[in-house]
Amino acid sequence: MRYLYVFATILFCVQAKSQHLPSASYAADYNVKKEEIRPLKKGDYIPNVLFVSKENFPENVRSVHDFKGKLILLDFWSTGCPSCIAAFPKMDRLQKKYGDRLQIILMNPWETTEKISERWANRRKGATVVYPAIPRVSGDAIWKELFPATSVPHHVWLDEEGKILAVTGGYNANETTIEALLSGKEKHMLLKPANDRMDLSQKSFIETISNGLILPETGVNIYSYYEGDGAGVYGIDELDVIDSTANTIRSTFINVSPLGMAKKLFRYVGKSDNVKEFLFNDRIFLETTNQSVFKEKVPDEMIDAWASKVRFCMEGIMPLQKKDSIYPYLFDRFRSFIRDKYKMSIAIEERVKQCLVLIRKPGTNLLTSNGGKKEKIYSKTGDSTDMIYSDTPFQSIVYDMEYQINGNTDDRYTVFNEVLFKGNVDMRIPNIYGQRQRLPDLKKALNNYGLDLIEADRKVKVFVVKDL
Repeated sequence: MRYLYVFATILFCVQAKSQHLPSASYAADYNVKKEEIRPLKKGDYIPNVLFVSKENFPENVRSVHDFKGKLILLDFWSTGCPSCIAAFPKMDRLQKKYGDRLQIILMNPWETTEKISERWANRRKGATVVYPAIPRVSGDAIWKELFPATSVPHHVWLDEEGKILAVTGGYNANETTIEALLSGKEKHMLLKPANDRMDLSQKSFIETISNGLILPETGVNIYSYYEGDGAGVYGIDELDVIDSTANTIRSTFINVSPLGMAKKLFRYVGKSDNVKEFLFNDRIFLETTNQSVFKEKVPDEMIDAWASKVRFCMEGIMPLQKKDSIYPYLFDRFRSFIRDKYKMSIAIEERVKQCLVLIRKPGTNLLTSNGGKKEKIYSKTGDSTDMIYSDTPFQSIVYDMEYQINGNTDDRYTVFNEVLFKGNVDMRIPNIYGQRQRLPDLKKALNNYGLDLIEADRKVKVFVVKDL
């Protein structure tokens, strides 16, 4: 993957916490001592773990240490991670380019070889997967004990002696990184969390980074990029945490870009009639000469430098009785931060733009629900798939519909909902995901419920950035 859409990229998350304490027999299966099975981090040496379920290895290789003398990249992946699979050809190319100086190993400790084969077989018709001609290990559970991953791709870099150089995202697997490491240069890479993400539900960010020595006070604090454990380059947030002891409410954002922050806050300060607004690219107007601050399309080899320079942390803590003020307060502080650091103004304005408008046909009232369990299921007939909603909030279906209409495209339609209905409904509509040519199919399905989609100009709330 040449570019990383840092905010929009959807990662397949894998629960990798150990559910048990490793037994002596379990450790013996992998030829290690029980006490050696623990989460590892940068600077640790990897134990001499045997590969149990391995494929495409040289006959004499039984562990990482048999590759001694090479730079090693452990590429953790899963069948549910499209970006991992899309990177297979890149991994193959890098392995061939660097030959005996580099060893890439595909690691999937969550799925056995049989399970992987089963899931390949169930992929949609026409979708094929070609493994790169490099070693792979599948179903060896010990690796999720040694390297717990909250998301994949998850990359572990080892030097020639088995020392952990870094634990990173997949974007660092490029020629710039590899050549720097092979030449012995110090290569600064932003690390992924060594264990779980920071638990912001229990302590504020300022308490966490100061080990509880500083008590939080009300207000909004802003910090530069945080390289400590539990955060990472992709950013995390924890919103509306109530501390009943201190009688406060707090919302925290860690390592979020200016555009990511704008998108988060827009949902609350840009909402109308208590309906959250989602800030997609069609509602962002960058009327500035320095657009790089609010851009998120960055070449792989530049992501670390860009993230550490542009991403930042912000935490707001307010008295509980003023909880409705926390997001306007955060937005004002964010606006001041952008003004002072980048000499730009940001604002939420109303502008006229062409939209797809969801309307109710005159004289119809066909939105109903039979009650029961709230759910969404997919029903496939031939080459088409429908989404079937049961007792689902109508506004949630509208959000889904906008996502389906636009898919993964920068040329987005704004879907403007003019149907004055706030209850739950049962509904069946086609899953068109970005297939604009299938809009007539969606409209036909909506007609069954007395609804229609029309193109029309409307005033919508947008996010505007200007030079001062």
